[in-house]
Amino acid sequence: MIEVFSWYGIIWALGLLTLPLTFLIFGRLPDRGYAFSKPVGLLVVSLLAWWIGNLKLLPFTQTTCWLAVIAVGLVSNLVLLTNRRLGQDMVGWFGKRHNWNYVIAAELVFFLAYAFIINMRSFFPQLNQSEKFFDYGFINAIAASPELPPPDPWFGGLPMNYYYGGQLLMGVFSKLSGTEVSTGYNIAMGLVYALGAVGIYGLASNLVGLARGRGWVSIEGGIFGVTLVQVLGNLYPLRQVLQHFFSGTSDPNFFVAWGQQNFPFQIGWPASARMIYDPMPDGRMLDILTEYPIYSYLNGDLHAHLLGAPYVIVALGWLLNLFAANRKWGLARLHWREVGHFVAGGMVIGGLYFINGGDFPTYLLLTVVVLALVESRFKERWRDRLGRFALQLAAFGLAMWLVYLFYFVSFTGMIRGKPLEGVAANTVMGFLSRFVGWISWPRTNLSEYVQMFGLFFLPILTFMALKLLALARSEKIKDLPPVASFVGLATRLAGLILLVVGGLSLSHAFEDLAAKNITLQSLVLPLIAFTVAPWTLWPRAWQNLRSQPRLAIEGLAALTLLAVGSLLKFELLGPVVVLLYFAARLLLHDLKRLRRRDSWLTRLDSLLLVVVALASLITLFCELLYVRDIYANRFNTMFKFWYQLWVLFGLAGVYSAWRVVSWHRVLDVTVVEPTSTTIVTSPQPVTAARPGWLNSLTSRWSLLPTRQAATEAGVNLAFNQTTPATSAYPAPVSPAPVPLQERVIAPAQPDLNPPKISSGWRWAWLGLLAFLMFSASAVPVLAYWQTTNHYTNRQDLNGETWYAETFPTEYPAMRWLREYTRQDPARRGVVLEVNGMNYSWASRISVYTGLPTVIGWPFHELQWRGNLDELAVWQPWLDMTKIYETTDVEEAKTLLHKNHVRYVFVGQVENGTRSLFSDGHEFKKFSPEALAKFAGFMKTVYADPANNIYIYAFY
Repeated sequence: MIEVFSWYGIIWALGLLTLPLTFLIFGRLPDRGYAFSKPVGLLVVSLLAWWIGNLKLLPFTQTTCWLAVIAVGLVSNLVLLTNRRLGQDMVGWFGKRHNWNYVIAAELVFFLAYAFIINMRSFFPQLNQSEKFFDYGFINAIAASPELPPPDPWFGGLPMNYYYGGQLLMGVFSKLSGTEVSTGYNIAMGLVYALGAVGIYGLASNLVGLARGRGWVSIEGGIFGVTLVQVLGNLYPLRQVLQHFFSGTSDPNFFVAWGQQNFPFQIGWPASARMIYDPMPDGRMLDILTEYPIYSYLNGDLHAHLLGAPYVIVALGWLLNLFAANRKWGLARLHWREVGHFVAGGMVIGGLYFINGGDFPTYLLLTVVVLALVESRFKERWRDRLGRFALQLAAFGLAMWLVYLFYFVSFTGMIRGKPLEGVAANTVMGFLSRFVGWISWPRTNLSEYVQMFGLFFLPILTFMALKLLALARSEKIKDLPPVASFVGLATRLAGLILLVVGGLSLSHAFEDLAAKNITLQSLVLPLIAFTVAPWTLWPRAWQNLRSQPRLAIEGLAALTLLAVGSLLKFELLGPVVVLLYFAARLLLHDLKRLRRRDSWLTRLDSLLLVVVALASLITLFCELLYVRDIYANRFNTMFKFWYQLWVLFGLAGVYSAWRVVSWHRVLDVTVVEPTSTTIVTSPQPVTAARPGWLNSLTSRWSLLPTRQAATEAGVNLAFNQTTPATSAYPAPVSPAPVPLQERVIAPAQPDLNPPKISSGWRWAWLGLLAFLMFSASAVPVLAYWQTTNHYTNRQDLNGETWYAETFPTEYPAMRWLREYTRQDPARRGVVLEVNGMNYSWASRISVYTGLPTVIGWPFHELQWRGNLDELAVWQPWLDMTKIYETTDVEEAKTLLHKNHVRYVFVGQVENGTRSLFSDGHEFKKFSPEALAKFAGFMKTVYADPANNIYIYAFY
């Protein structure tokens, strides 16, 4: 238990030490990056220790890591002491009661998330399934190695060719805490989850706070963001319940009584991340892994996508900070005083390449777009804007390359690199085929897409629909001639026919639902019929359709794409293209508004539309192409990119939900930089009196000032200028520039007539959102309850307890070898153990000692080293068996020296008393004479003759 508290104390201290740096890096955000201080602190310390180790200045040990902590603390305090304005900003920020409430809530979010996952891991701490051998092995190899770059434990100790940044962070933390990695792995699960939770809290709080225009954080928005993105799961449990009822069968094990393990029903939580099956050209059905955060922590693989999740949030926070720039050279000027901004940006965005390479292209592209949007706000010649943009981007790229220099020069990539045979002769297609392949089989069903992201789609689509309706009103054609009576009669008749056809076709959809085959092909006719029929049955709707021809054409095109996609077995074609189109259309309109009048609300609307458009493009990429790795399918592509979609759609969903709830209750405001004039501030949120019991419930979400409240605060709406404050709060004088929350709030008159939302409609919408959130709570509530036997089978946090139970006579030998090689780094070397395929217990010695073996799981190495000749993996892998089975001493010596082996381990698998799998298959059979030969030419350093366990070594 002491390890749990030590990890908590260390990460808290790292966050505190780097707080001045985060105040500089995220200075435009309302919380100044407080929520990001812990992951940033861990990253900065780890990078400094990593640089020291790569430069060979000091060995990569616990002492070096603590020296890095001290150095970061000294630099951070030096920055604080030499930057008087930074000190004043920190004192002023912490002097506000609202910010202290935010800090307390952030610490509670972090602590509760940390405690929840660690408590959960104590029920099943075993590190022996799925990808845990690989994840644990890499972390342990880094923690045990005194040298950098870290050795690959499954490739003879050669440097890792993998984005190992996340494993480096956990390895550094293990060194700092002195915790054995077998226990630290499970604590790290809680740490990573807590870092992601507090990051989401801060990102959502800042996003809503900026949109309000006052520059104060939104605690309610942050908590809602954590719940939506980090706590809840997808909607697969809702599908499971619906299929149970529509199937017409009565399964007595589906619903169970209170107190039983599966209450209230047996949720198939593993299927919630494997609901997509791709029909491969060879006839097999490939299940596609589409994880989401709360599932990942239940599954327990501390994989790169999980380790990178907190830093994706930090990257989004940095991009939000960049987007909040109110000056030219939004990132930084090309001046030595502002070099730190480029270094910080390169560290944050480049860190994604180092921690989880699949995230890097997405957020690098988003960085380019955000920087372009920032520089496009200013009314100058396009050449000036383009020049600033290009120079900043080049300096940012150089800084990123320098920060991660050692990694960029050593990493050779994981892409296969050979063009496909059919297009190799074509210059362009042949080049592209080296990196991506074309998907020629049926793709994702729309129902699967909705099950995964439907919780986010409700607020996103509602928000976009409201903006679109407001835009359509401005495009409406007035004074249309009346429609002839026979035309009206014909349209009504057509509407009736469509309703009948749609109703009859619903029966086929229900049959598909009962058969667990929910496809768009069975739903497309009802969707089209029920969409078009209302516009033809009511005269007023028909008249509105005639008055908005552009919207009518867009709707017709959308329905056509929907039908075409179902026929081509490309169900996401229509929905995603439509989502992309309308996101782009609304974005262009918002950008035009920003050129006329800059406002925070329009800014943030445009940013979230960019996020939605990017997520749509990623979806289309995953439906059309796959990244070429060792597998000729889209398994890894979907796995990596759909995890990104969860964050992107989740962020857009949080903001959209706030915008929908606050719709027509907020005033779009422009933040004006003051000069030396009196400005108006208020230590409390400015809100107007809202009559009615519904408004009292939603007032906490109505975070922008109303017209009445703005007038009371001293903002003259008619003349767009400040007047003496009439409130009880003083109006302090502050020189320019000043922090965001001390800037003038000037109203921005809307140029659109937004549609009004009735109380009944709002309640219905909130009820639907609550229902979806309740459905999505099944995984964090029921799946965790089921998996832990309703939290009754607690064990501990030691991930190698299973080892002692499964290999009782071998376990002491493994521990001896681990301690023996750690006492003196000169004793380290390659250990030979029996080989095996992926997901077996082969490589267990290298995994648990941190020593490299000859070849670990072969297909993993082939995946990590995309351009490597496959024989470079398979030949040493075959040599491992030959060394054990041969009775020829000279042959054994030759193969041992060829593969640089120092230790030979003869354990329970090698002597044939234990298999490589838990189900008992694949026993290794070596003769006693073959195993005894090592004693003739190697030194026996460990012997247990009673159990035939030996360790031999070369000296």
